[in-house]
Amino acid sequence: MAKILALLGGLAWSAVPSAATTPLCRDVYTTGQQWQNCRVQIGGLAISGAAAFSSSFNPVFSEYLTTVLNASRGLEFEAIPLDFDQTFASVSGVDVDYIYSNPAVSVCLMVEFGVMSVGSLLNYRAGNSLDKFAGVIFSRADSNFSTVEDLRQARVEAVSIAGLGAMQLQQAALLQQGINIMTDVHRLEFAYNQGKIVRDVRDGFADVGFVRTDMIDRQVLAGNVEW
Repeated sequence: MAKILALLGGLAWSAVPSAATTPLCRDVYTTGQQWQNCRVQIGGLAISGAAAFSSSFNPVFSEYLTTVLNASRGLEFEAIPLDFDQTFASVSGVDVDYIYSNPAVSVCLMVEFGVMSVGSLLNYRAGNSLDKFAGVIFSRADSNFSTVEDLRQARVEAVSIAGLGAMQLQQAALLQQGINIMTDVHRLEFAYNQGKIVRDVRDGFADVGFVRTDMIDRQVLAGNVEW
């Protein structure tokens, strides 16, 4: 599955900081009008926090799009990192023009608010394009939690009830094995940040973590954790 960029307003993708004096496009133009000389706000699901989101997506969402479309249309793009709750609230309140999120959240937004998909993203890892991803259930190698049944006594940390690779995929797989993650574990906590989940399991604040595939590897390669 690829991440989906869902449409709320007039033009295209996303971006980043711009002068606050530039008027917001949605405040200036009505539906159907061509946007010019205004600011476009795109909310993005920041699964590893605002800093990681900005580092990963600002080069495209801010620098590239603003450079390309400012010359021809006078458009500036501003990327706004959001957690899961803020994503739904921002779409509900029409506080952003576009939203960048995972496939599961995007489907919910389409059903609940009528957003439209206008683009998708293929991730690249080690030179390979990835059109699918999965979820990981992990614990420390020296812990007592190594089987599915061990989860019943575990302090489990996931990202959010709306998280696909760090909650819903694991939830579905465990239900098939007779475990309801919402009721059958010792404790379930939502971190709203997958990097925090990795650190919390490492540091003993949680016994078992749910993250998307390659999240641990990416945290190690970025120097954020030693594992």
